[in-house]
Amino acid sequence: MLMHAPSLEGHQMGLNAGIQIFAHGLWNWTDNFEEEFSNLVLTEAHKEVLEEIAKKQFGYQITFRTITGEEDLISKKMNSDVHLKHIYPKKYLEILKSEEGDWGRKKILGRSAFLKRTNPSAYNVMKGNYVNDEDMWPALYKLYKIRLNIVSKFLADRIVLEIDLNTNF
Repeated sequence: MLMHAPSLEGHQMGLNAGIQIFAHGLWNWTDNFEEEFSNLVLTEAHKEVLEEIAKKQFGYQITFRTITGEEDLISKKMNSDVHLKHIYPKKYLEILKSEEGDWGRKKILGRSAFLKRTNPSAYNVMKGNYVNDEDMWPALYKLYKIRLNIVSKFLADRIVLEIDLNTNF
């Protein structure tokens, strides 16, 4: 069974439920935004969860591309990638560059309004010193990528691969 769980609470719930594959890395580290939002040090609770995942050799997909893909949508870099013409039909690329095709970017930026309405204190901490939400999200993605690197290194340092060096690959 696979679980999308980018938070500590999601990872803990997944372990308790017997999940064996985590489909997102741990990038949401806390729900205590006021005190710990920009934290870049794994807490003991984080380490315990990741230790158990490594010890049991569960599947773990960091999904850096989730974060970088959203960055591309916000900055509109994806639409300017010259290689896309080799992958997608011309008509589809035209739609992506249209107002209608900008739905993904709008959805991401719309999270700000939802967060402001449902959790104003978290929104205010996240928004910090940014002039607008379009500046806020890239900064958040930078924080998330650093966290994913920390998680990746932590897991990589604990995974023991048993490789028979006499095996022909």
